[in-house]
Amino acid sequence: GLSIWRRIRMRLSFRPSGSIIKFYERMQQILAEKGFVRPAYQTPLEFAYSVGMLEAVRITEIYNGVRFGKRDLKNKEAEEIEQWLSRLSEAEIERCKEK
Repeated sequence: GLSIWRRIRMRLSFRPSGSIIKFYERMQQILAEKGFVRPAYQTPLEFAYSVGMLEAVRITEIYNGVRFGKRDLKNKEAEEIEQWLSRLSEAEIERCKEK
C-alpha cells in the first residue's frame, strides 16, 4: 500500500487550486517506470489507449477536460484518480521490449 506521507502528498496535489496537471504527471511517471513513454507524435489520449488500461484513458480524459476545457477538477474526480493511480502503480503491466 501507499505510505501515509505519499497519500497526503497525493491528496494535496489534487486540490483544484493547485496545479491541474499534477495527477497527469504522476500517471506519466508511473507508466514510465513500467516502460511506457509517450512519443512526441502521440496525443495524450492516443498514448493512454496504447497503454491498454482503462484507468490511463479515464485519467487522460479528465486531464484534457481540466487542462483544455477550462474547468476545475471535481472532488469526486480527484478521489477516483487517486484510486486509478494506485491501480496503475500496482498493475503487472510492462511494455514489451522489441528485439
